[in-house]
Amino acid sequence: MNPNRAELAWPSGDRPGPLDFSFKTPFEAGLAISEAIRPWIPEARRGPALRLEALLPPDGPVGRYRLRLDDRAFFIRVSSRPGWPEREKTLVDYLHQGGAPVNPILAAGIPLPWRGFMYRIDIRPLIEGRHFQGEARDVRRVAEALAACHRRLAGLPMAPTVKKAAGRRAGELSQAVESLRNAIRSDNFTLFGDRADWAAAHRDWLAQMIEGIRTDLSGLDGAQCLHGEVHPGNVIFRHPDGRPVLLDFEQSVYTFAPPTWDLAYMVQRFCLGEYPDAAPVGKRLEAAARGYGRPLPELAGMIRQTAWHAMAVIVNRLVTGGITTPPSEYDKFVRLEAQAGQLMTAPPPMRPHPIHDRPAHTSRRP
Repeated sequence: MNPNRAELAWPSGDRPGPLDFSFKTPFEAGLAISEAIRPWIPEARRGPALRLEALLPPDGPVGRYRLRLDDRAFFIRVSSRPGWPEREKTLVDYLHQGGAPVNPILAAGIPLPWRGFMYRIDIRPLIEGRHFQGEARDVRRVAEALAACHRRLAGLPMAPTVKKAAGRRAGELSQAVESLRNAIRSDNFTLFGDRADWAAAHRDWLAQMIEGIRTDLSGLDGAQCLHGEVHPGNVIFRHPDGRPVLLDFEQSVYTFAPPTWDLAYMVQRFCLGEYPDAAPVGKRLEAAARGYGRPLPELAGMIRQTAWHAMAVIVNRLVTGGITTPPSEYDKFVRLEAQAGQLMTAPPPMRPHPIHDRPAHTSRRP
C-alpha cells in the first residue's frame, strides 16, 4: 500500500514549499470535510458552503486546507493516521498555556467517514508565515523556541503515559530490527518488496544500523517528553515578526528521550541539511548554541540514531502493514546518517566540553 502524498504535506520535510493554499478541493471531499467541521467552528455553523483551499492537490479528503471566515482563518488537517488526538491536544494545550511557541489545537480527532474508511480532522488557527530560508538568525530563533518547549515539557504531567507509549513503540521497532537481522543473515531482502534491490545494495549500511541502533531511549540520562521531529516542515516563521512556531506534535505522544534527540534533529535539518560549506555550518551551529542557551553537546551519535530509527519505522510499516515508502526517503536517511561524520569535523562550538544532556534551564512542575 502506498501512502497518500498529501499525508506528509512536504514529502521530504526538509524543503517545504510556499504556504499559498492555491489548489481547489474536490467537491465531494470538500463537502464531507465541511459538514464534519461545522459544529466545531461557531462562525461556520450556519451559512453557505465552506470554501476549503488546499496546500497540495488533494486526492480524496487527505490534506492540509485553509478556511477563511470573515476576519478569522483556520488550518484544517485531514489524515488517515488515527494517532492519539486527545493526548496530542492535551500536550499542546499544556505547552500553549505555559507560553511555549506552538500553534494551539482548537479541535482534535474529529471523525470523518469517507468511502469505507475513517479519517481524522484537526482544526488549528491558521498561521500566516514562511518556512526556513537558511539564515543563521532563523536557526537561533528555532533553538530558542525548542529550549522553551523543552523547559515546559520537562514538567509535563502526562509524562508517565508518554514514556509507556514510547516503550511500546520501542518494542515494535525492536521486532522490525530483528526482521532485518534475519534478512541480512539469510541474504534475502524480500521483506522490502520492490525495494529489495536497494536493500541488497545497502546491506553493509543496514548491518551497521542493526548493530548500532538503540530502540529504547527512555532509560538514558535526562530522558523526557520532546517534540520528536524538529525539521523545517514543522516550523513556521510567522508574519510579520518572523518568530518561529513549532508545529505537529504527533510524534510527541510517544517520544521520550534525552533532549539531544531534538537537538540532533534540529542541527541535522537546519544546520547540515543542504551540505553547506564550512563557513555557513559554523555560523549556524554557533547560532543554535546561542539560541538554546548553552553549548551544544556532542550530537553525532544521536544523529545516527535518528536516521536509524527512521529506517526501522520504514521496515516496521512494511512488515506490519505492507505500507511502502518512496525510494527517495531510503536514500535520504542514508545521507542523513552520513552527516554525523560531517558534524564530527565541523568547526566549534560543537565540542566545547562535555555536558549533560539536559535542556537549557531547569524546569519545575507548576
